[in-house]
Amino acid sequence: MATMASDNFNRDWGRWNQFSLERSMAFDVDSLKNTRPIEIEVNSPVDAEGMFDLLTYEKGGSVLRMLEQFLGEEEFRDGISYYLNKHKYANTETNDLWDAIEHVTNQPARRIMDSWIFQRGYPLVSASVSEDGSTIHLEQDRFLYSRDETTDATIWSVPVVLKVGSGSEVSEIRYLLEEKSSEVKLDSPADWVVVNAGGSGFFRSRYTKDMLKSVSSSMFSNLSSIERYGLVDDTWSSVMAGRTSAEDFLEFARSFQLETDLDVWTVLSGCLSGLEKLLEGKAENQYRAVVRDLAQPGLDRLGWEPGDTDSPRDLELRGLFIRLLANVGNDDLALENASDLHDSYLRDAGSVEPNMAAAVTGVVASKGDTDKYDLFLEKYQNPSTPQEERRYQSALSTFPGEAEMKRTLKMTLDGTVRTQDAPYLLAVCMRNKYQGDLAWDFVKENWDKINEVFPSNSIVRMLSGVTSLSQPEQAADVLAFFENHDVPQGQLTLQQTLEKLGVNVAFRERESASFCESLTK
Repeated sequence: MATMASDNFNRDWGRWNQFSLERSMAFDVDSLKNTRPIEIEVNSPVDAEGMFDLLTYEKGGSVLRMLEQFLGEEEFRDGISYYLNKHKYANTETNDLWDAIEHVTNQPARRIMDSWIFQRGYPLVSASVSEDGSTIHLEQDRFLYSRDETTDATIWSVPVVLKVGSGSEVSEIRYLLEEKSSEVKLDSPADWVVVNAGGSGFFRSRYTKDMLKSVSSSMFSNLSSIERYGLVDDTWSSVMAGRTSAEDFLEFARSFQLETDLDVWTVLSGCLSGLEKLLEGKAENQYRAVVRDLAQPGLDRLGWEPGDTDSPRDLELRGLFIRLLANVGNDDLALENASDLHDSYLRDAGSVEPNMAAAVTGVVASKGDTDKYDLFLEKYQNPSTPQEERRYQSALSTFPGEAEMKRTLKMTLDGTVRTQDAPYLLAVCMRNKYQGDLAWDFVKENWDKINEVFPSNSIVRMLSGVTSLSQPEQAADVLAFFENHDVPQGQLTLQQTLEKLGVNVAFRERESASFCESLTK
């Protein structure tokens, strides 16, 4: 409801695009074996506390959005209106809502929603097109980052909205996939197909290599930004699950050089940062050159100087390009300009646009030495605004040096950093690509004090940082530690974190050598 109201108030904010970003976090958790259904039985306060998570809010909201978009906005709203009028001044159960929507729309709303509310996980919908283009074959199976020998036979009632391109014509087809596999006959042969038209389905889509190539070639004219976002997000998830290679993903990513949408670039930037973790030896320079070639046209289009016609999303996108080019592309000009802009900010904060100020602060910190750390620490302790305090606090965790990391870690327990902020700062410290090990050692050595001082519900959130410790020996150390240390206030979340750590280790071991070889051949 909040997203719908905000979008209706100002569509330029792109709230439904932002909703897709938030939904991706729920996807990430629900791709694990250690997940849960949206609706579960609550028998204790601990059970209730565990309900306040991504699955309740992001997945819950997402499946409602999926149902609304499949049925139609007016039809869905009429169903809600009927429900409210029928049950006014009375108590209800969940099924009363689905039955009311079903009564108005004549669609099996209860059957659809039961499969999403009471079953854990979500499906991967794989698509292929017959040789003559007349038939789309759809198949569903549970999407998991980690697959094993056992077969998961879960079947969902999947509200699929297909977008089909045939010549100059583009059409949409609504189809309820309720079997393991099914076929959709077309009136005209398909040139390209998108399985999740509108991007509102809470499922992953997977295409054959030829299908992905076909849709990529015309995506800027035929697909919305949300649909392009979904293509990137789904393809990256396929890489993490071992269904698509990192090499194929990078080739696919190259087709986004002309992309102008903030949210598409947000997910792309995250994926490109993920690929950076695979780099070894000579491949590093080759990869950074690819990133520069991919991102530079976007920054050239926007320019380094904010303009009067820039939208709020343009301003944010400029900052993203600066970070991507400097931190992942290691671009000399981006690094030099970031340093100059930060110096300008120190002289006159109002002279640097806020999104650029945030970007260059992080860039400068990631290359900073002891003198720069002292400067950043002073800015954190004597900020001009709350935003500046938060910005410099986060930046302290990204310095590459051991001495600087030790100083930051010490501040999380000596009262310098507020106890409600310290767990989140420690999480970011563990993501530091140079000193993450040091931060993890600090957490282990101070485990009892951390549990004594920090808010209990923040401990498991702090531990999200361990997922970046993806070298096998690092992961083994993390797993060994938690064999003897419980987190009772968030045991399921801890299990999810450790499983995601295993996914990241497997990703590195599976892809690193072949990806680096592909860059240097």
